[in-house]
Amino acid sequence: ISPAPFYKRMNIIKFTVTWCSPCYSMDLVIHSSLNTHPDRIEYISPHGDLRDDMAVVPDCQELEIAFDVPGYPTCLFDLADKASGGVSVTKINQAMTESMARGAASGIKASSTLSGRTATVNIDFMSSIDSDYNLVVMFMVDDVPGTQNGYEGTDTYYHHAVLRNIITPGVRGDFFEGVVAGQENSAEYTY
Repeated sequence: ISPAPFYKRMNIIKFTVTWCSPCYSMDLVIHSSLNTHPDRIEYISPHGDLRDDMAVVPDCQELEIAFDVPGYPTCLFDLADKASGGVSVTKINQAMTESMARGAASGIKASSTLSGRTATVNIDFMSSIDSDYNLVVMFMVDDVPGTQNGYEGTDTYYHHAVLRNIITPGVRGDFFEGVVAGQENSAEYTY
């Protein structure tokens, strides 16, 4: 990891369920923004309905409580801004501008290996400021076939960036106290 300035990406977490028509509309807006800002947005999509066996995440309800999710769909931008019920390209662009202005306080490098059915994830991270940090490592899957209310295509609908599991302990992850600026830190997780 090179010292700061770090490459900034905005994080979008979209809480969704398959029976929610506005969730599909929000997907279209988010994917438009992904195309407009390639390699600048990290997108995670936890599915929160226990009736939704396609993509339910054991920790999703705890995530919803931790981030005070009022309903579906709800988007969090860099964990700093929240939008519920619908989002426009203008809103995402505004969040992107604000996110880029804040810059990145840390740099993260991840690598993984797979041995049989066991994945090992190695994380190296560095901060540009002395502070405490939480590190959350998530397992996501793209192109998960399933239903989606609001989708009127004749083909199967494919869900993107579906959160499958949180690998670190708890939804807030591992706590790293007293991280020193410019010092490389490491963690390893097995899943």
